[in-house]
Amino acid sequence: MRKLIIILMIIAFPSVAFGATRYVDTTAGNCSGNYSIASRNCSGSDGYSYSTIQAAVNACNTGDVIYMRGGTYSEIDIELPTSKNGSAWTAGNYTTLGSYPGEWAKVNATGLNTSAD
Repeated sequence: MRKLIIILMIIAFPSVAFGATRYVDTTAGNCSGNYSIASRNCSGSDGYSYSTIQAAVNACNTGDVIYMRGGTYSEIDIELPTSKNGSAWTAGNYTTLGSYPGEWAKVNATGLNTSAD
């Protein structure tokens, strides 16, 4: 039964099966796989966190989800390379960048470049 559930999850939600979830959190900073969602520090096992949006974008792969934790992010320029996205509007092909559920992330940037590769 457990194998059937896992197989159904992979078929129904391929981005969940193949994409990683990354966090941007100025409180925690850079956590190499030991980020704690609850404590907002490097004492858990919830994944990777980065202190800047740019660092998270640079580290992500196609299909990843980047959650910005609540707060204000002041970055001069943010480069969003088109190579981080796939070529079709199907699950797992596009990188998602957004506020962590239930929180508001404000981005204070002077420039946004979406044409960089």
